[in-house]
Amino acid sequence: MLKKIIVVDHEPFSHRKEQHYYISDFENEDVIFEYWQVNKILQYSKNVKYNFLGNSSNIVEFESFKVFLERTAMEDPSSTLFIIEIWPTFQTYYFFRLLKNNNFNWIRIDYYLNPDLILNNRESLNISCISVRNFFSKFKNLVFRFFYNTMKKVFTPQIFFVTGENKSLVNLDTKIVSLDYFDIEEFLIKENDPPILNFKYMVFLDGMILDHPDYYRSKTTKNAVNREEFFDKLNNFFDELEKLMNIPIIIACHPKSNYNNEYRNRQLIINQTSNLVMNSTIVLTHGSLSIDFALMALKPIIYIDYKSFFERIPFLKYLSNRMVNACNNLGSNYFDLEEFNLNNIKLEVDTAKFNKFLNLYYKKNNTESNYT
Repeated sequence: MLKKIIVVDHEPFSHRKEQHYYISDFENEDVIFEYWQVNKILQYSKNVKYNFLGNSSNIVEFESFKVFLERTAMEDPSSTLFIIEIWPTFQTYYFFRLLKNNNFNWIRIDYYLNPDLILNNRESLNISCISVRNFFSKFKNLVFRFFYNTMKKVFTPQIFFVTGENKSLVNLDTKIVSLDYFDIEEFLIKENDPPILNFKYMVFLDGMILDHPDYYRSKTTKNAVNREEFFDKLNNFFDELEKLMNIPIIIACHPKSNYNNEYRNRQLIINQTSNLVMNSTIVLTHGSLSIDFALMALKPIIYIDYKSFFERIPFLKYLSNRMVNACNNLGSNYFDLEEFNLNNIKLEVDTAKFNKFLNLYYKKNNTESNYT
């Protein structure tokens, strides 16, 4: 009998996490819920800067990875379910092995696998064109990939929940269950809400890319980008677009963001992305996964790249690749901040492409039996 659910996550607790794991649904159930916040004890996340720190009586933190393993071993495998959101690494292998050896039940809910990875192509190791430093970085990745494939069963959950119909990216021998991306449910609940703004506007889906945890995981002092340079270029692009369209750009801020005047004097609105997108004229993005709001509302999309800038850091280069591939899939607009011609903007949308993309990577497959 299930008596306890434990979420193990490499990011601090937040309102977004509460939504991801449907934590409020457990309040009326006779089940103990705990959120194990392990970002400070994992090698890949302990130095990451977080602008959000939620509060909850369910949060459990650990002083060391050793204590974390000891606490795990104390749980009852017969009545405990783990929901895991940490990366498989050489360090976390010991945690996953502990789960397997003690016959714990654990699942993974991956909202980002399909809408994110499907738009990125893996790069091959081309020794002739990389530096010594990059060579060792890529070599280390290849070594871990070999290790991961060898130990794949240890990293395999009993159930893998993934958004959309596509299952090709789950390279594991396990039960795969389709579910909706969390934005889908929000859109359906709020699609008839009155607009919060009473004028025409374009909306930019802020991805907090220079404050994103993945940015800090992949940058070094040598490849760090110039924040002022980036926002100058971006705001200059916004200025030109606003002149052309004769309507303002509203910033739909990332829920974890904390800005001063990076967007100059533009209006910043947080936690209203669905409403802003549904009532907008055009949606602008660096590749935010919340683009599904625009797909469902059938809004023209403009992807804003900055290739010469983004290629310096793996996470930003990853976003750049995502934007190029998204445009190919959706037939949307694409501009590079380095040089652009706004006369080429397309305001039409390809409904068939939008719906196909939603069904494959965002929406639950209702034609098959799923857990609820």
